Amino acid sequence: MDLKSRSTGARRRWLRRTAGVATATSMVALEGVAGLAFMAAPAQAAAPAPASAQTACTPTAPYTSCRSFPVGTNEFTVPEHVTELHAELKGAGGGGNFETGSQQGGAGGHTTGTVAVNAGDKLNVTVGAGGMPGRGNGAGGQLGGGNGGTGERHGGGGGGMSALWKGASGDPANALLIAGGGGGAPGGSSQAGTAGGAGGGKTGGTGGIPAAGGGGTQAAGGAKGASALGMCTPDATRGGALRGGGGADTANGLGDGGGGGGGGWYGGGGGACIGSTTLGDGGGGGGSGYTDGDGVSDADTKQGGGGAGGGSQEAGKTGSVVLQWVGPADLSTEKTVSPSTPVRPGDTFEFTITTTNGGTDLARNVQAVDELPDGLTFVASDDACAADGQEVTCGPEATLADGAETSWTFEVKLAEDYVGDGSDLANTATSESDNPDPDEDNNTSDPVTPPVVDMADLSTTKVPTTSTRIKPGDTFEYKVTVANAGPSDAEDVEISDQLPEQLSFESSADGCSEADGKVSCGPEATVAAGSEKSWTFKVRLDPDYEGDGSDIANTATAESSTLDPDDGNNTSDEAGLPGDKIHPKPPWKAECTVVEPGMVDCSGKGTPGNKVVVRDKTGAKVCQTEVKEDGSWDCSGPARKGPLTAIQINPEGLTSEPVTIPLTGDLFPPDKDK
Repeated sequence: MDLKSRSTGARRRWLRRTAGVATATSMVALEGVAGLAFMAAPAQAAAPAPASAQTACTPTAPYTSCRSFPVGTNEFTVPEHVTELHAELKGAGGGGNFETGSQQGGAGGHTTGTVAVNAGDKLNVTVGAGGMPGRGNGAGGQLGGGNGGTGERHGGGGGGMSALWKGASGDPANALLIAGGGGGAPGGSSQAGTAGGAGGGKTGGTGGIPAAGGGGTQAAGGAKGASALGMCTPDATRGGALRGGGGADTANGLGDGGGGGGGGWYGGGGGACIGSTTLGDGGGGGGSGYTDGDGVSDADTKQGGGGAGGGSQEAGKTGSVVLQWVGPADLSTEKTVSPSTPVRPGDTFEFTITTTNGGTDLARNVQAVDELPDGLTFVASDDACAADGQEVTCGPEATLADGAETSWTFEVKLAEDYVGDGSDLANTATSESDNPDPDEDNNTSDPVTPPVVDMADLSTTKVPTTSTRIKPGDTFEYKVTVANAGPSDAEDVEISDQLPEQLSFESSADGCSEADGKVSCGPEATVAAGSEKSWTFKVRLDPDYEGDGSDIANTATAESSTLDPDDGNNTSDEAGLPGDKIHPKPPWKAECTVVEPGMVDCSGKGTPGNKVVVRDKTGAKVCQTEVKEDGSWDCSGPARKGPLTAIQINPEGLTSEPVTIPLTGDLFPPDKDK
């Protein structure tokens, strides 16, 4: 056969492929016995498709963004704030057999991995096309699928690989991940099964028998299928870098063409031709996968799992590439308190935290953390908030769409012994998620201070203004001081002081008044935190008081319209008389009678336990005695000159004022007076 005849025969065979001739018999009639030596060439890489060809897809956890790509090579720009991509690649399936027989093309491989990237990186994404069936033109799928061989029944084309490149596609130096394509089916066979080898894995799958092409490896393309009858012209080719080998043509146009090898890191070998339509099985080998690109981690590649191989008269299924990543979620946080009315120690109230996703991506595992200050304790929440000590965690919310918000509310209690104005209760909440956040400054809310009622811790002291001892009937002053330890100013401060019955109110220069023995001072409109207010008032000791002062003591109590967190110190310690004890009262109901010249008997009333001393005008002691338990006393002694006086002396040695004692009779009658 001359070159022209071969060319003519090749042209006729191409027309029959594209026209989809119905039967093998008609093909034989058209072709006659002319054969064609045809070297299958791998498909070339297409120019990158625009980025708009990408299609958003539904991400799987933990990812938040997803893109899929059409067949061909597509450019992809890494978004802002993204540092790694998860890639899932599936190689395309090999084309099916011509018409009769039950064998099909091999499935594409499956490769996954994580790729370290930087925002703005330009990647190229190649999605392999399925190999065409023998009934079609048997062309290999792009990228890298080997063409099927020609014959009475043409072999199926190898499936194209799917790949991820950093830089231009088609350059092995730029490959990051590859999923190999499946081998094409032979022209036909009476045997069941999958004749084309599965793509993927470190080594691609090999077609069913020795006539089939070998799988690509990590270092070399798959071997070409061996022709049992030596009738293949041209023969099948072995696979190469990024391309599958071509299936063998039959020398005379009769029999079955071999299947094309699948594309891959190294492509699968082409299948041998079979010189009889009853034997078959010259399927192409599968292309190998690849996982050793720069920055690739956690990668795996397996045979099969990609696009399915085509059945009888069917093209292989296309491959796919899906990129997923965790995109940025700009979370912001707002915290509020309810109710807005002031709370008292021991009261409960609520905090509400609202987290908003202002980013462009779905946020995953969104939660808010709130570190409660001392003085507040977590009580309960109906919104999935829980506490570990003072740390309250709300969520996580599984997903939060961009532009959406979510809120949590939880109840807290103000400590019953809390003392403060609430400023030390200010606290914040912080939102976080699994996503990178381009602006973490708004992740934490502004501080929120719960409204706390004003509190003023008042304390009271009461003291006499002098330490000089008094006697019954004397007046003296008390000074009452109210101190405000805060934290707030005290409003409407006043004191009350119920006087003992031995004391009576006299006056006050500070506006204190008395009613029914109760002294009231104030109210003072405001006593500032850290300051104090004092009042003085004058009282009188009952002139008839007979005690020593130890039974006279009382307190003063401060009150305010402002809440006092500790009213245990609002009442003063007991305050007694000046010097605690008083000078005793002079003896009373005392009288002396002259019983003989210069001698007197004296008697009267006094305080039991005290001594009574009687003296004459010269100061000489007339007599001395102790007051009896019934309060009476009596004594006798010489007196030189009247009038006579008496004093009491208490056990502490304090003396009363002297009192003049009435004297009955003359100390010395006139006739004996010397």
